[in-house]
Amino acid sequence: MTGFSSYRQLCDGLNTAFLKLGIRDEELYEAAVRDPRTVLAGDQLIPVLCPIDYVTGYDGGRIRALSSCDDVFLLAVPPSFLPDVINGMPQEFAVLVESDSRDTAGYREQLVKLFPRSVVRDFEDPRAQNSTAALIAYTATVHPRDRAGAEETAGPEDTAILSAARLRGDPRLADEIWALCGSRLDWLGEYHPVVMEESREVFFRALYHDDTRIAVKFDQGRPACVGLFMEGLGQCDWLDPKFCERLESRAAAEAARMLYFYVIASRAPGGEGHAKDVMAALEKMIWQDGKVCHFLFEATNLSSLYIPRIAVRRAGASSYVELAPGETVRPIEKVDYWYLDVGGA
Repeated sequence: MTGFSSYRQLCDGLNTAFLKLGIRDEELYEAAVRDPRTVLAGDQLIPVLCPIDYVTGYDGGRIRALSSCDDVFLLAVPPSFLPDVINGMPQEFAVLVESDSRDTAGYREQLVKLFPRSVVRDFEDPRAQNSTAALIAYTATVHPRDRAGAEETAGPEDTAILSAARLRGDPRLADEIWALCGSRLDWLGEYHPVVMEESREVFFRALYHDDTRIAVKFDQGRPACVGLFMEGLGQCDWLDPKFCERLESRAAAEAARMLYFYVIASRAPGGEGHAKDVMAALEKMIWQDGKVCHFLFEATNLSSLYIPRIAVRRAGASSYVELAPGETVRPIEKVDYWYLDVGGA
């Protein structure tokens, strides 16, 4: 039976998407291959279909509700690894597929042939102009302005860039930041199979990492808005290594800074104004450093309707940084999420 490291090597080697695909947790992998519902294929018994509950990053309950199907499996490898005949499957089931958008059309064609009783279905979001579930990687390159505007040079007195070391020494403040960020994106995933919320453990791992920079806007001594930014992509372990290497190599070749925009969250009221101050603190940090900065962030099919537009508007209004002539915030990669409805059509 294929071990976890060999399985991951296979998935990562074949992957063309910007995200790691397939089963990403070793303990869950070991549990999946022991589960009799998991479909193992080939001489090395590679897991090709596994129950969705063994895959981190997905909301199994929401997927079951959106697909109206109790038995949901993840396509854990590219379709070419699926055997011609799969026995022992339920009468009706769904197969969740995560695919590089460049491969989606081909995957759909292959899978409908492998599952003759199947119908391709999408997770449509009526709030997002009926666009279908996706995660999109965006990038932007900002340049420090020659001179900061006098009215903003000092920066807001109640906004600061904090280090992870400062937060490790102030657990009360760290807890307040978690409380602010903990449920910020739950509404975003209403029609999306991907979990939009980190666990406390995952969030604090990012918060306490030495590569994390935390911009905090205080209101009466409490965090009113928080922005988390990561120096480099080293701790973004959900991103495909080849994708990270490509971006970081480009930044290094240009002697530029590489920042991953992890999250920004505000406490109402005044959320938009607070966010402006947080972004101004980050922009001032870039301006003081004096280096060109490459940004990377992710958006869903819903948030992509407004986040890139806000980012462009903010860069245009900043006294510290600017987009280079002809540059904008642009999408560079996309992962689609969809499913096969097998036997239930």
